[in-house]
Amino acid sequence: MKTRCFSTALALAVCFAILSFLVAIPTALYAQASPQDDDHGVRIVPRDEQYAGLTYPEWVARSVQWLTLLPATHHPLFDTTDCSAGQSGPVWFLDGKFCIPGMDCSNLVFTRTCKVPVGKALLLVTNLGEDSFIEDTVGKTEADLRASVKAFEDLIADLSVTIDGRPVQHPERYRLCKSGPACTPLESPLFTYTLAPTDNVWAAAGAYLHGDPNQGPMPDEASSEGVADGYALLIEPLSPGWHTINFRGDVPAYGLSWNQTYHIKVVK
Repeated sequence: MKTRCFSTALALAVCFAILSFLVAIPTALYAQASPQDDDHGVRIVPRDEQYAGLTYPEWVARSVQWLTLLPATHHPLFDTTDCSAGQSGPVWFLDGKFCIPGMDCSNLVFTRTCKVPVGKALLLVTNLGEDSFIEDTVGKTEADLRASVKAFEDLIADLSVTIDGRPVQHPERYRLCKSGPACTPLESPLFTYTLAPTDNVWAAAGAYLHGDPNQGPMPDEASSEGVADGYALLIEPLSPGWHTINFRGDVPAYGLSWNQTYHIKVVK
């Protein structure tokens, strides 16, 4: 079985069967705040509520579709363009950083500056795992895909998030799949994504079709159904001005750690 993994939507050479581990950006539920609001006006959408007509898992699926549709040569996660690329609608997606095979992915650190229009919510997904039929070996079922992403997400430890210097309390409460072999009730739908017409992210990260080098790199414009698991926080629009989001965490079983910061300017 060929294996690979993405941390921070970044590609590690080790993981479960072609599992994509996308470490994204969390947002803030401050230590002194309720799960919904704090005294600084930040509001996190509760896990069981919809935002703009979609549930948390549906927004997470949209974030994977956004991530996979962009080419690696014009992609915020490859640092080849800014965070506005491909963004539209009421929610913007902020994610981490691809780590190409051959790079040291054991200690992932970056600082980015990002402009976000006023009135946009932010979906900040930390430690997102996804798997799809074209990534995994032939013959896998939907249940197999869900089991592979859950197995990796279960290994994540020591999540730490701050926004504007204030700590998030228990960000792990926002995991899509919390317990049991089936990710219920808040599991991601079986969604469909399509890769970019050129320079697709899976091929750029070293992925082969069905994880088999004999089948060659993942082809451009390929489509597949897939699933996701991970920790997602959906923050309602921030006030105009500067905000700083930092997140840290690790996967001890794979020697993976990250410490990543966004300086976000909300502009009118």
